[in-house]
Amino acid sequence: MIILSRPSPEVNTLLFTRNSENLSNFEFYSMGRYALLSGLTKIGVKKGDVIIVPAYICYSVIQPLEGYGYNIKYIDVDSNLDLSIDDIKKIAFKSKVKAILIVHYFGFTKKLDSLVDECCKLGIKVIEDASHSFLSQFSLDRSNVNSDLEIFSLRKSFPVKDGGAFRLNHIYVSSCREKCSPLISDLKYLLVRYIERALITLQINIYNVFITRLKKNVRNKRGAIKHDTCFNPCEPSFQLSCYLNSKQYLKKTRTCIVANFNQLSKGVDELGFKLLARHVDCNMAPQAVVIHDETFGLVDYLRSNGIGAWRWPNEEMPSVIFKYVDQYPNSIHFNKSLVALPVHQSIDKKQINYMLKILKQYGDSND
Repeated sequence: MIILSRPSPEVNTLLFTRNSENLSNFEFYSMGRYALLSGLTKIGVKKGDVIIVPAYICYSVIQPLEGYGYNIKYIDVDSNLDLSIDDIKKIAFKSKVKAILIVHYFGFTKKLDSLVDECCKLGIKVIEDASHSFLSQFSLDRSNVNSDLEIFSLRKSFPVKDGGAFRLNHIYVSSCREKCSPLISDLKYLLVRYIERALITLQINIYNVFITRLKKNVRNKRGAIKHDTCFNPCEPSFQLSCYLNSKQYLKKTRTCIVANFNQLSKGVDELGFKLLARHVDCNMAPQAVVIHDETFGLVDYLRSNGIGAWRWPNEEMPSVIFKYVDQYPNSIHFNKSLVALPVHQSIDKKQINYMLKILKQYGDSND
């Protein structure tokens, strides 16, 4: 059995959706990193300003910020994947910090009231990186958002190519007209996804070592291209608009993800694995069930058995973090030990049972 790491396109939603949602609170971009860069400029953070960023982060998020001219100060996460207010104060004492990026890892949204209050006293703008948790944040009204800026990457939640977006805590209207992803790109994306579906129907493991290495080489070639710091807003692609404007799809997706998460996490817990979180309510739609793996071999085992598990950010963590192991021990450890299991809307109970079966085999082999 092959279990995809990301959801599959839903043809009915693409064909029969009619506009119903008000998306005027959001400004859209081709990618989340450009939404972040643009959002920072909108809230008054200027070139040369200092931004605090967690060391447990993907460098593709940071590279455009450095290219634009921001001064990045990394800070280690604690054992709960939070940032210490005391550590923030220490950096703020040494540098004139203008903003801080807080990440809702794997879609588990954090309580930020006390941190936002302290940052407000220090004159620091707070940006929430909700790239993994759009469905948890989408229904929130601006009055419930205390941070200065929220950043999203909707391709983490939906089967689309584009999906960068930001939302300010006040009304902001753009006048963009160009699509983030042209129709031809949408069609190419759908073609690739259906080829992927055909391969897994034939039980070809797209997560085996050879194909994984091939995809890595392609990504590396793309990464060699200098990141653009031109951050023009755009309209969401046709596909993304369909998903966002379908209340039925959004409701069904959230319900499915929560049910998948709670079923899989319960089974994983019963097998004796240590979980990052055991249960979520209907207001949260996490990206994955996350396991602490101290053997450091679980991801390879799962992928060799056709399960699209992953580590994040894995090799995309900023290289500077690995140069200063003593300064960022928690971030480096989590990068090696946290394993994400997919719970997206395309996964069914049969696939969950298969993941539990493979996990049991792994646990038994390591007893």
